[in-house]
Amino acid sequence: ALSKVIGQMQTLHSTLLLLSRMENNQFTFQEQLIPGDIVAGAAEELQFMTEAKHHTLEMNKPEDFLIPGNKSLFRILVINLLRNAIQHTEPGSVIRILFDRKSIIFTNPGNPLDMEEDKLFNRFTKSGNRKGNGLGLAIARKIAELHHADIGYSYKEGQHMFYLYW
Repeated sequence: ALSKVIGQMQTLHSTLLLLSRMENNQFTFQEQLIPGDIVAGAAEELQFMTEAKHHTLEMNKPEDFLIPGNKSLFRILVINLLRNAIQHTEPGSVIRILFDRKSIIFTNPGNPLDMEEDKLFNRFTKSGNRKGNGLGLAIARKIAELHHADIGYSYKEGQHMFYLYW
């Protein structure tokens, strides 16, 4: 039990340090990123979580396009959004990632949020009795801002949709 608490404290510390470094402009954004490749890599990295919950991941792969940014941070953004979809979806569901040249949309089925949408990207905000520290979407928002992208959420016809657009 103690090792679990220590692990959670280390994760919280690392996460808060990342947020602080981003807010103090300690990253460069001069790489040319191919979003489709980064999303495909993140999907592969989280495949064990996807399989453990018996999800199917569907993704359209667009023609390659480039955005300027920081590959490490953009990868964290994608992993946070994909992990969110995996964790907050009933087992055996289909999670979709849709691309075009101006957006990436992550969709997953589920019940409506049990919180106000405008608080979703705030720090330490969690839905219900969920695991985690409530920082994943706050980090995603900050990384999106640093990449000059908008991030948003909507719920329609039983589907949660997180979207990035340039």
